[in-house]
Formats: sequence, structure tokens, C-alpha cells
Amino acid sequence: ILVSELRSATRVLGFSDDPHSTYVRGIPYLWAFDAAYYISPSYSETMSFADLFERVGFTKVRWMPLVLPHDYPVLAVEQIRNRSRSCCYVGNPTGSKFDRIRALKRFFGSGFEVYGRWPLRGYYGFVRPLIGETPFAKRVRSISKAEKEKLYLSTKIGFNMHVSDRPAECGNMRTYESAGFGMMSICDRGALNLQSTFFEEGREAVYYSDIEEACALIE
Repeated sequence: ILVSELRSATRVLGFSDDPHSTYVRGIPYLWAFDAAYYISPSYSETMSFADLFERVGFTKVRWMPLVLPHDYPVLAVEQIRNRSRSCCYVGNPTGSKFDRIRALKRFFGSGFEVYGRWPLRGYYGFVRPLIGETPFAKRVRSISKAEKEKLYLSTKIGFNMHVSDRPAECGNMRTYESAGFGMMSICDRGALNLQSTFFEEGREAVYYSDIEEACALIE
């Protein structure tokens, strides 16, 4: 359809937050597109997106970080240091993210705040034992854009993680939001440590390899 019916159109394929389908529904169909863009420097432990496109001979491609237009506040150092909340995470319990969130919550208790669009109006954690999984005995509610900004501006540490269980992709929206709102970002390591190409490790962000290390770094 793309090739035969849209002959006069410029066809651009976006690799947008899809680490599980990139190699199944993305790369094999590049021949039908004129250009492509990607949001993560990699979805593989062994090869960057730039190297991948070079290998398949596709040259009209661009990295477009997953950042929404936003007027981030200009913050003084004291505004960042004198924050009342310790650590937060805003996101969904996709895949093994649930177990990672649960581990952090058990370790830090009320010091770790969780928000997001969780299933069953936020009661998803309560029903997990019904399917033989570990529970999360706390309702997780969604918050508005204004509420999220208020949360981020009063929190010291922004916890971040990606979908993959292994260090594959890097550079989701939380990556940039944490920095934009002056939070100290603690983020899982991405493929080939490519996350350090946009936030320098130990200076602009802190990276961890597993949840145990993340807990120690946050503490």
C-alpha cells in the first residue's frame, strides 16, 4: 500500500518506543520508506541504531530524542537543595517494571512515591495475587501535568527505568524530564552505555546496573 498507493508522498518510519518490535515490524520494511527516525540510541546490547542503519545501507535517518516542547524552569541551586520529597517515579508497571517498583517501595516506604496510569483505576497491585503474582498493596493513581510538575519541582531524586530487562534501550521521556526539573536522575544503564553520550555519568546523571545498586545509590 505504501509503495503503490502513496507514490507522491514522502514516507518516514518512526522507531518510537518500540524495542520489542523494531526487528520484526520495523527494520524489514525500511525498503518502503524514504527516511526514518529513532528516539533511543539503541535497542540492542551489541549494536547502536546508527551502526544498524549503516549495516543495512539506510542513510536518511536521524536521532530525535523523546522530548516534548516545554518551558523548563530556571532554578537556583538552593531551590534544588531545599526540597521536601525524596524520590519519585511516574510511569506504568509494564513487564518486570512492576517488580522493580515493588522492590524500591519495600526498601524506601513513604520515601519513594509512585504515580502513573495503572490498570484497574490504580488497584492493579492488589489483584496480582489472583494470577499468582506478587502484590503491591497500594493504589497508584494518575496525576495531571500540573501535579507532575509540582511533584518534580519538590523532589530531590527522579528514578528512571526502561522496558527491557537487559540493558538495551535508553532515552525515554523521564530521562530528560528529570534533568529539566532539576532532579538528580538515577537511571538504568542503556545499551553500550550510550546514555552517557547525552548525560555524563557521575556529573549530570547517576546510572545503575540492577535494583540493589539503585537502592544503594538512592540511599
